[in-house]
Amino acid sequence: MTASSEQFLFSYFLVFCRVGIAFNLMPAMGGTRYPPMVRLLLAFGISLSVTPLVSASNQLQQFGTSDRIEAIFFETIAGFLIGFWCSCFAYSVRFAGAFIVNAIGLAGIPGQPIDEQEPSSHIATLLSLALTAMIFATGLHLQSIAAVVESYSIFPIGAPLAPQMLARTTTELLGRCFFLGLQFSSPFLVFSMIWNFALGLANRMTPQLSVYFAFSGILTMAGLAILAVVAPKLLYTSLSAYADFLSNGFQ
Repeated sequence: MTASSEQFLFSYFLVFCRVGIAFNLMPAMGGTRYPPMVRLLLAFGISLSVTPLVSASNQLQQFGTSDRIEAIFFETIAGFLIGFWCSCFAYSVRFAGAFIVNAIGLAGIPGQPIDEQEPSSHIATLLSLALTAMIFATGLHLQSIAAVVESYSIFPIGAPLAPQMLARTTTELLGRCFFLGLQFSSPFLVFSMIWNFALGLANRMTPQLSVYFAFSGILTMAGLAILAVVAPKLLYTSLSAYADFLSNGFQ
C-alpha cells in the first residue's frame, strides 16, 4: 500500500468517525426505526462522498503516528456534538408531547417504543413522527448532509476543539430547545390551570360529588381539540428553528 492510499484510507476513517456518529443521532437520519445495517451503509456512502470534498479543501494533512489517536478522538467528539445539537430539536417536541399528555389526563396510557428503546407517550410519539415526516417532505434531511459537510469549515478535520465555544453553543441550544418545548406546551398549561381551578371550586361547592372524575373526559376531549389546532404551528416552529440552526452553521 502506498503512502497516498494509506493517507486516504485514514482520512476516510476520520470522516466516517464524524459522519457516522452525527447521522446516527440526527433527527430523521438515525434512530432505532432504521435497521443497523442501513444506517451503517448510509454512513459509509456519505463518508466516501465527503472525503474528496474535504481533500479538495486542503484540510487533509499528514498525521503522524502520535497524532492519529488525537485526531480520531476529536472527530468522534465533533460528530457526537453535531448529532446531539440537532437531536435537541426533536427532543423539544417530545418534551412538549410528554407535558401535553400529563396536562390532558392521558398519562396513564402506556406508549410504544418507536423512536427509542424505552416507550414514550402516544402524543410525544405522534409529534416526533410528524416532525420526521416534515423533515423528509421539506428536504431538511439533505440540508443536514450539507450542514455536516460545512462543519469542516467550523471544525477542521483532526483539529483540537475549543471547549469554551462548545460549552457556550451547547448551553444556548439547550436553553433554546427548552424554551421551544415550554412554548409548545403553554396553551395546555394555561388550559390545565384554568380547568383545575374551576373543578376545585366546583368540588368545594358540591363535596358529595366526585367532580374531577366526572369531568375528566371533557378535559381530555378539549385537550385533544386544542392539540389539533396548535399542532401544525408547533411542528412548523420546531422545523423552522431546526432549519435556521443548520443554515447558520450550528449557531
